This record gives sequence, structure tokens and C-alpha cells, in this order.
Amino acid sequence: MAPGTRVTGALAALVTELCKVMTVKAVSLLQRMHRGTVKTIDKQALKTLQAARPLHGISVLGIDEIAVGQGQHYWHMVSALNGPRGPEMLFVGEGRKKKHLQKFWKWFGLERSAQITHAVMDMWKPFYNSFRAYCANVKIIYDKFHVTQHLLIALNTVRKQELCKASKRFKGLLAGKKFILLSRQCHVRGKARLALNMLLSANRRLFKAYLLKESFGHLWSYSSKFWARKFFRQWTEQLKWSRITPYQKFAQMIKEHWDGIEAYCDKHVSLGFIESANLKARNAIRMAYGFRDKDYMKLKIIQSCTPWMREFHPWAYHHNNSS
Repeated sequence: MAPGTRVTGALAALVTELCKVMTVKAVSLLQRMHRGTVKTIDKQALKTLQAARPLHGISVLGIDEIAVGQGQHYWHMVSALNGPRGPEMLFVGEGRKKKHLQKFWKWFGLERSAQITHAVMDMWKPFYNSFRAYCANVKIIYDKFHVTQHLLIALNTVRKQELCKASKRFKGLLAGKKFILLSRQCHVRGKARLALNMLLSANRRLFKAYLLKESFGHLWSYSSKFWARKFFRQWTEQLKWSRITPYQKFAQMIKEHWDGIEAYCDKHVSLGFIESANLKARNAIRMAYGFRDKDYMKLKIIQSCTPWMREFHPWAYHHNNSS
């Protein structure tokens, strides 16, 4: 609790727990306290928890970026994908360049950094260079969700090309089908499935691009690098006579970053946690409705993305201090 805050320990603990599931304004109205007092109590509790959190036993890190505010403003989020407490968010910092990650490495410690064996990230070069500089033996794994995002962009480019070439008869069929086309086939049902079938039957080039998109996801199911390479080689061979230029550019990008993709065969880590943490961070920022205290916002993002930190125990103080 911050110095000068005239509240009891029990009330401060209750306010901290309520802030996990409510906004600061809602807690201040419920407890009839000033909004600044509620924020001060919660911020101090999160600072104490963040400073005392255990960092031993972590060998796999994940890093992602999130856009904050207007313009090209980004924050980086570093997660532990394994450890005694399972996947958890460790650190949130401003910027996404190599120099911006120095604060994290200083906080994390050089000895712990040397114990990192794998790192999950997108294909952003500054992240790659930073991990290579501080983790000598790290193996980079490129996040499959970011790789798939590039594939979906290529598929949408094919759709736009076919839409421009289509006659008036088929333009109405191709227009407005972006999200049906980009979704996984198992998630498309009902009328959307009928519209998808009509779309694919009307355009052969788009049909082949869609099948290649659906089959590419099998790349992450292999535990052997040999079979993963064989699968990708067979996948690229289907592009030879297809004249699907966006897919050919995508395949070239994968070849240039192949080491970070086949590394997943050696270490099957939880890739979904990074994407779910990104979504939870966006929800935390949206819930703040234009935050003014950046440090407090970073702590709230860490709390919302860490399962053990956001567990709601309103009466824990009384149980721990009962005689």
C-alpha cells in the first residue's frame, strides 16, 4: 500500500481483488473511495507482486507487439511459455526496436537469459537480433499464427486479382466473400458454406489457392524435420504451373526463414498463448478508455495475461490472517 493512504490492510486487499474484475471507477463507486486512491492501492499491489514474482525454471520465451494509441506506437510483450506456473506474461515495454528490449534483459538478468533455449516470435528482425545478442544458445521459432497471416494476405490478394478480372456475372459472387474465404473450412457452416462452395466452383485459380491454404496448416503437425521439409517441398511443387504469384512470393519468404519454422519440430511449445495474450491486452487497453498512467497500464496488461495473477480471491486476506 502506498505511503499516506489511510485505509486498512483488509480494505486495500479487497480493493486490489475487485480491480481484477472491475474498472477503477466502478470500484471507487462501490467502496465510496476516491478514484485516485483506488488506483494508487491497486498499482502499488501490482508493483509489489511484479517485483517479487519468481523467474526460475524458464527456458522458453515468447515476444509479440501490440499497437497502442494513434499512429505507429507499439509496445512489446514478453511471455514465459514454460515454467513452474505455466505460460504467463513477464514484461511489457514501449517500442519494438532492439534498444527498447534492453530494459527487459536488465530486469530479467543475464544469468537467466543464458538459460533460454527457445524463443517464439514473428519475423520482425529487431526481435531476432535482440535475442541473438543476449541468449547465446537460443533457437528461434517463428509463430505459426503470424506465418499464416502472411498466407491469408496472399490469398486475399488472389481474390482481389480475380475480382478485377471477373465479368459482371461473377463480380457479385466474388465481392463480399473475404472473411468466408479466409476462415478455416471447419468453421464455415450453413449459408456461409453454400456461398463458399459456389465461390470456389466458379473460379479454378481461387479454388486451388484455397486448397493450398487449407493444407499448409499441416506443416506444424510434424515432429521430424525430414518430413516437414518433404511436405513443404511438395507444397511448393504445386505452385510451379499455377501462376499464383502471391503464393510464390510467400513460399520464397518461408524458404528464407525456414530455420525458424522447422525449429518447432524440436520444441512443441504453446504458440496459442501469445495470440491470446495479445487479445487480452487489447481488451485491457479498451477497458481503460484512454489511459493516462502508462506504468499502471503495463501492470494491468501483465495481470490480465497471467492466469495466476488474475485469479479472484476476495476473502483471501481474512483467511490468511485469521487466527
